[in-house]
Amino acid sequence: MPTTLDISSILSIVLASASSYPETASRLSSILDVPIPPAEQSAQLIELTARIARLEAIQESQSAELAACRERSAVAIQKFYTKDILKAGDGWAELEGRVEQVERKVRRAALAKRIDENVVG
Repeated sequence: MPTTLDISSILSIVLASASSYPETASRLSSILDVPIPPAEQSAQLIELTARIARLEAIQESQSAELAACRERSAVAIQKFYTKDILKAGDGWAELEGRVEQVERKVRRAALAKRIDENVVG
């Protein structure tokens, strides 16, 4: 596809990237220095692809199972807090209210007894 840019724009784009050309050429040349592995190694790797795929499937299955376990644990913890901890707190609050009522009655009875003793004595 032909460009619609003028020559000065193209030249400025090329010159802006010019500093990276030697490094890119060097990297591409270094690829030639990498030895090609023996065919036996490549064949062994190809044979392992099916095993690797099975192991990946097992890992995905285990990850899904672990996620489900985490979700169930979160639900169990939430139930524990909402049903056990909060109900226990409600029970303690109710007990504290009853104790306060009994304390008030005891104070009233003690006050009434002192008044009776002062009136009689």
